[in-house]
Amino acid sequence: MRYMEMGRDDGVETSEALLGAVKNVYSAVNRLGLRNLIQISSPHSLGVFAITYPPSACIFKESVVQYMKPLLEFFSQINSPFFINAYPFLAYITDTDHIDINYALFQKNRGIYDAKTNLHYDNLFDAQVDAAYTALKGAGYEKMEVIVSETGWPSRGDANEVGATLKNARTYNSNLKKRLAKKKGTPLKPKTPVKAYVFALFNENLKPGPTSERNFGLFKPDGSISYDIGFTGLKPASSAASSLLSREEAVQHQLDALKYNDQPRPDYGMKVMYRFAGFDPFERSTYFGLFFDLGQNPPTPIEEVFERIFEYIDSLFRIVRPRKLFFMAIGNGSLYNVQAFTGTFGVNYGRIADNLPPPESVVTLLKAAKIKNIRIYDADHSVLKAFKNSGIEIVVGIGNEFIKDMSVYEDRAMDWIKENVQPYLPETHIRGIAVGNEILGRDDGVETAEALLGAVKNVYSAVDRLRLTNLIQISSPHSQGVFANSYPPSACIFKESVVQYMKPLLEFFSQINSPFFINAYPFLAYISDPDHIDINYALFQKNPGIVDPKTNLHYDNMFDAQVDAAYAALEGAGYGKMEVIVSETGWASRGDANEVGATLKNARTYNNNLKKKLAKKKGTPLRPKTPVKAYVFALFNENLKPGPTSERNFGLFKPDGSISYDIGFTGLKPASAASTLLSRGWSSTPYLVLATCGSLLLLILTS
Repeated sequence: MRYMEMGRDDGVETSEALLGAVKNVYSAVNRLGLRNLIQISSPHSLGVFAITYPPSACIFKESVVQYMKPLLEFFSQINSPFFINAYPFLAYITDTDHIDINYALFQKNRGIYDAKTNLHYDNLFDAQVDAAYTALKGAGYEKMEVIVSETGWPSRGDANEVGATLKNARTYNSNLKKRLAKKKGTPLKPKTPVKAYVFALFNENLKPGPTSERNFGLFKPDGSISYDIGFTGLKPASSAASSLLSREEAVQHQLDALKYNDQPRPDYGMKVMYRFAGFDPFERSTYFGLFFDLGQNPPTPIEEVFERIFEYIDSLFRIVRPRKLFFMAIGNGSLYNVQAFTGTFGVNYGRIADNLPPPESVVTLLKAAKIKNIRIYDADHSVLKAFKNSGIEIVVGIGNEFIKDMSVYEDRAMDWIKENVQPYLPETHIRGIAVGNEILGRDDGVETAEALLGAVKNVYSAVDRLRLTNLIQISSPHSQGVFANSYPPSACIFKESVVQYMKPLLEFFSQINSPFFINAYPFLAYISDPDHIDINYALFQKNPGIVDPKTNLHYDNMFDAQVDAAYAALEGAGYGKMEVIVSETGWASRGDANEVGATLKNARTYNNNLKKKLAKKKGTPLRPKTPVKAYVFALFNENLKPGPTSERNFGLFKPDGSISYDIGFTGLKPASAASTLLSRGWSSTPYLVLATCGSLLLLILTS
């Protein structure tokens, strides 16, 4: 006998009596000379905490503190641990819309990032334990050990206990067992191995409460295992083996694959995109579970297969049934991923002008040009509304003027996301948020530079709390001004004045798997030194190129050299695996007298060759296997933009929607035609069925 637990959560009167009982029991144990053998403790539920998310914010409830503080003081005197009942299952079933089941089950997931401690959590169990440690620290008992007195997952539950399945119970307890066997700590206490008691040894058929309460057992009453996590029962498991999944469990497992648009929408039902990996719909597949009969034997029409799935989905979500299902598959049906950047080519949609077409016309223009990615420098609501159901991926921007406020006040970041991002999802495909623009490396931006990391963390925290991190990437574009030297590419390093801000920013971006955004302009490099830079090298034209003496790599264009300079700087800073995305590049079609090379011919040559380069989906000499992705600056000439003439003449299109020059795009208004795409009309159907060889896309009409 090593521990003596005292009491449970039985109300105020018992709470008031707990300390006295603990002291008297300890006194008795001490008088009997047993204090070196037996520790005294009292298990607590997570209900003693006012808040547990993020872990660093955890504190004891105000109503609990008056009882908890003297209890903790006594436990610290007698060197007793803090016992906590930590159930990711209970947290999950109370908020299934916002908690990722994989995060609760120790499965692969993006996890959460605690902005205050800079700690990353890949499972809810660790987060709950660290929440307890945080509360103890706040109460003044940081050195007290936390032991998990109860944790587990039920293999059955009532209809409202989503996730209470045999498969999930096996997954949770098997992964917990493996985790504890490693004898490792938590992110907050890495040197203190976690100890835990699993609830429970057996299913208890007389236990009151919901069905789950009677189904937490690792073993059945006859001594056989409830499911296999490496234990041996008193007798072999029955032939109706626990490894088989019921139809409901198998379908529930597949629902986990649904991403942002899996929530019921009372106005239009539910639009679902399935992602398949090597799935032949007319054969039995591990995607649906080996023991889940979808009716494929004999083969059944795929529409009927999905109808059977949706019957169960309906029962779970009580949604309006889809009017019709469209399905098309070509090729091998490989995995379709939601990404922040589709393909390799995007465009910056700047709007510092008073003569631009309305956003609805811009959507038409982009679709006609087959441009799938855009960046805007704000989160203009008219733009976000116009892009609804367009399928175009958008990165919105938080202006530099907001950075200081968002760095200090997390609620400002949350308010901004709730006002400018969340209301437009999922119909408008917002895939990224650029926090500021070219903040580091400026001579006049020290205060903003100091605030950037805090703003980025608070924006990410807000996105994470809203469970949007699987949809939206956080980034911050930089100019070439952050580098001390970029020639040759291998010599590139960050400026000494920038490093103090850049290093922690890169560390955070590496933790949340964000790319490095760089604005790369061969045009600007060329006009600053036309005597020494070959214009053909800047324009992707035939030229001798340069050889980097350190890497022996040959560069035949300046764009690749600028991208590889960024990779070299990242590698030197310790972040060689971070992807570089070009957030701006382009060439001006007009300029002032001192802006040599700012001509329509050069603009057409640069952007046409850049477009061809990106279409090949190839990398750079230093990163040949990583296709370069770039946003061209800009969609339109912007007549109100300040600065030299070139600043107002980077547009691929003129304000009337006609092309500035021909690089293969179709304008809204061809120069030789009176009619436009708009006058002929653009299909307003919001749902399209797309399929390409090697991919599969399923969309549902719900009206």
